[in-house]
Amino acid sequence: DFVDASRADELQPLMIAGMLRYYSENGYDTTWDELKESLFIEDGFIPLPSWPLYPSDEGLNFVYHQYEIASYAEGMPSFTVPYADIEPFLTPAARELLGL
Repeated sequence: DFVDASRADELQPLMIAGMLRYYSENGYDTTWDELKESLFIEDGFIPLPSWPLYPSDEGLNFVYHQYEIASYAEGMPSFTVPYADIEPFLTPAARELLGL
């Protein structure tokens, strides 16, 4: 595991920003208030994806399965959180693996 799942609530601002970026990059400008009403989530809380997070040159990638948090028509929401932003939430093993 790359991130400490017990801190998912603290990750929400990064995940919200990532989701808004995903929709914006796909031509749908929206606000968080609008988006959270259309996502398959409870109380505006974005869960960690069921697929494992994976590293890239830019940061840690979050990818959701079809229907995991959005309709099929919305694709597979995905976004990257830069290492500088996600580093406080990384597990010790992930920090070591990533050289942070």
